[in-house]
Formats: sequence, C-alpha cells, structure tokens
Amino acid sequence: MKKSLVIQLIFGLALLGLGVYLSVSLPESFREQAEWWAKNSLRASGTVVGTENEYRNRAYCEYPQIAFTAEDGKEYRFTTRGVMSYSVGTFPVGRKVAITYLKSNPAQAYIDSPSHDSATEVVSYGLCGVLVLIGLGLLYRAYRKRG
Repeated sequence: MKKSLVIQLIFGLALLGLGVYLSVSLPESFREQAEWWAKNSLRASGTVVGTENEYRNRAYCEYPQIAFTAEDGKEYRFTTRGVMSYSVGTFPVGRKVAITYLKSNPAQAYIDSPSHDSATEVVSYGLCGVLVLIGLGLLYRAYRKRG
C-alpha cells in the first residue's frame, strides 16, 4: 500500500471520528456551559456609552462600549473588542442592552443575546459537518485509489 494512501486513510478516519465525536458531545457541552453560567452569573441592563470603529477586512466594524451597574452597586464598563464585532450603527450610543456578568468578577461581562448563542451552535455544528465531509472525502479518495 502506498504511503499517500495510508496517510489519506489515517487523516480520513481521524477527521471523520473527530467530526462525529464533536457532534455527539456538543449538546452536553452546551448544556453544561448554560448551567454553569446560570449558576455563576447575574443579568443586568447595560447602556451603550460609546463605540470603537475599525476598518477591517474591507468592512467597517464597530465595538460597543457598555456600562452597567452590578449587584454590588458599582459601575462597570466593557467592550466587545476581541470577542465580537458588529456592523456600524448596530449599537448606537444610549441603546439599552441585556448583559450577563460573572458574580465573582463583574468586569467579565458580555451582551446577552439568544442570537449569539444560536450562532455559536450553528457554527459549531457546521464545523462538525465540514470535518465529517472532509473525512469521508479522504476515505472515498483512498478507496478509489486502492483499486
């Protein structure tokens, strides 16, 4: 058996296995994360107090800066820079947004949006599908070369 054929078989099986494993384990992982956040975080209402704009990848991106008052009575601020960018104008100054923050560290907060959670799940399962398809493609190619 040729070395390239063995490599295709190994990578095909590995990618197929990884894709299947992740697609089976993701629902439990998402459930555990949701439970952890529900137990260790609080929700609050925040207000967009400013934005940072950047021209990136041939598009203008915006990072809202959000202020909120935590349960301890202190005001905290955070930005979505490094986590999530938005189209310019999505979060105008003064807009109220739902946020979630860690009880133990209110400085660690994020915009609480079901669409963000859904997008994460769609991308995760999409990646699983890509891994499975590439794995199957490599296995099929190796099978065809074998003959």
